[in-house]
Amino acid sequence: MSNPGVQLISRDRSGDDATGASKGAPEAVQVADRFHVQKNLSEAVERIFHRRRHLLHQIVVARPASYSAPVSVPIPREDAGSESTADPQQTDAPV
Repeated sequence: MSNPGVQLISRDRSGDDATGASKGAPEAVQVADRFHVQKNLSEAVERIFHRRRHLLHQIVVARPASYSAPVSVPIPREDAGSESTADPQQTDAPV
């Protein structure tokens, strides 16, 4: 059965779908749906990374010269409604 009015067919990667689309609407343009476009892309990227994995192990991430580790400074706790009399040089141990 031919469908001459069909201009575009969105389909998956199945060979049977391609054959059916070609027979049913030979003039139609066949395109992959979004899911399969993403799947094709992710599989291609995965193959590239797999082939180049030996290069990925050689990557060294440089830190800027101004980089310093984050400093954790404890904040003195105050009881609600009372002023703190704690020595500012003394810190509480974590709870």
